[in-house]
Amino acid sequence: KPQTKLSFKDEHRQKEIDGLIPKLQAEIARLEADLADTGLYARDAAAFNTKSSRVAAARTQLEDIEMEWLEIEEKRERLTS
Repeated sequence: KPQTKLSFKDEHRQKEIDGLIPKLQAEIARLEADLADTGLYARDAAAFNTKSSRVAAARTQLEDIEMEWLEIEEKRERLTS
């Protein structure tokens, strides 16, 4: 019998991603707002560097999970068409 719906694993992962995306977007926005403070580097270079590294990592993580979400969604479309 051909598969007609996503596996439990894919369904579960997509729900996880649905929860992660807004959290990462909020974290990125918060970090970008902090980094927009022109005096941050002068006041606390270590904090600036930490926030810069984290925002870059969060952007990469967001891109990765958005791609994973898209792959699951494409799989869903193939199964239902």
